[in-house]
Amino acid sequence: MNLLGVYFGYVFWASGARNFFGQGWWYHIFLRLWYGIDFSRATLISKTTTLWMRAGNMPLFFLQPSEIIPRCIYIDRKNKVIVNAVGLSGPGFKKLLKKNKWQKMKKPFLLSVMPVGKTKEERLEEMREIIVLLFADMRRKAWATEFGLEINISCPNTEHDPNELVKEAMELLEIARRSGLPIVLKINALVKIKSALAIAESGLCDAIDVSNTIPFGELPDRIPWKKLFPEGSPLLKRGLKEKGGLSGEPLLEIVADWIREFRKFNKLFPLIGGGGILDARDVDVMFESGATAISIGSIVMLAPQSIRGVMERIDRHMRMDLIRK
Repeated sequence: MNLLGVYFGYVFWASGARNFFGQGWWYHIFLRLWYGIDFSRATLISKTTTLWMRAGNMPLFFLQPSEIIPRCIYIDRKNKVIVNAVGLSGPGFKKLLKKNKWQKMKKPFLLSVMPVGKTKEERLEEMREIIVLLFADMRRKAWATEFGLEINISCPNTEHDPNELVKEAMELLEIARRSGLPIVLKINALVKIKSALAIAESGLCDAIDVSNTIPFGELPDRIPWKKLFPEGSPLLKRGLKEKGGLSGEPLLEIVADWIREFRKFNKLFPLIGGGGILDARDVDVMFESGATAISIGSIVMLAPQSIRGVMERIDRHMRMDLIRK
């Protein structure tokens, strides 16, 4: 996938899957040894950062979870689902920028950010400050590779309503566009197609990344909440206030259907499709729905043994696409 002349490839690590700088999480060391996973085969989307430090629900120590098994992440491998309420934990954009790690990356990547101020004015100001800080850093030093910005407006674990944030997405994108960088907007499948089309046709972003997690309890006609969680969100029993968002198998057809509907009206705008991609057959579903590229994330926790097959299937689709062209 080429955005503003920058080649990002056709498979991304979803935001959060590989930490802020692609260093991964502590357990990834064992996944490399057990399954021979080559994490470098996909393009990094950094863990979403806010402007300022945010505690969230996953305390970090040297950018790794302080808890060996974070209580804000519930994994059910039998039913192939994850519920998380990490809540954008992190040291903040300013501190991350000072670590000088994004600047030294060798391959193109997407730097994911999300303004989280309580008011629209505060969120717009946060976006402005992020761009100013980025400009200042890029003037001071040369970055080793090209990169883009992903503007995340869909984290289900903040106090904001993602559907409300869509209304101000145009203004956020207009600010981000001043950077001159490729811009990707991250949403979830709850966003109305009409709204997404308007954003795509605005010229303010270069791709849309769908989907983030689905907030707990939403889309009850598509997600069997009571069957999966008869006693409600498992995170509430762990002392969290948030119910969290769902990742995993149920999202595949939801996202694929969303993309199919979008493609009825817009055939060409780049879409990154993600959610529930747990084996090679899921890759077929996502590309056949009309996705331009694919993002993977929950597969690392739910089906790491399938990652190699998924990568090979993506490569096959790309070879076929080149032949058709």
